[in-house]
Amino acid sequence: METGDECPGHSFVEHTASTNTPCDRILRENLDEKGVFHDAELFVSRLNSNPKMTLSAVNDIVNSCTEMLAPSVLAVKEDIHSIMHQHDILLEKAESLLKVLDVIENPFVGIDTAWKQNKYLERNGYYIEPQSFLTDSYVAPVAGKLSE
Repeated sequence: METGDECPGHSFVEHTASTNTPCDRILRENLDEKGVFHDAELFVSRLNSNPKMTLSAVNDIVNSCTEMLAPSVLAVKEDIHSIMHQHDILLEKAESLLKVLDVIENPFVGIDTAWKQNKYLERNGYYIEPQSFLTDSYVAPVAGKLSE
């Protein structure tokens, strides 16, 4: 189970460093700090930076994107399993392809809540925590009476 502080897909990137299939190369290139998850976070950040966009609307868009992608990817994965079973192909042969489909199925993993989004931004140096500053203030006395 991944937490908000982990880099999504990180362990698989290390695993694919020693293999050289086309899917493994795609994963190495897209699961690094500038890959699919980074692009998904930029997408969410752009939504959040729009002053007309509410937090609930951003969350709805993220959920809708995931709900839109997941069924199609799941159907493709089931077809791959079926074809592999029909032709007696070992599941290990398609492991990297299935990992690519896992990424496409939910590119927002690890940034699906506002808290996780902030943690991702902090971890990658894109978020600077607000600081408070004490400012001097002077209240001038009002001369005279207020008229009604």
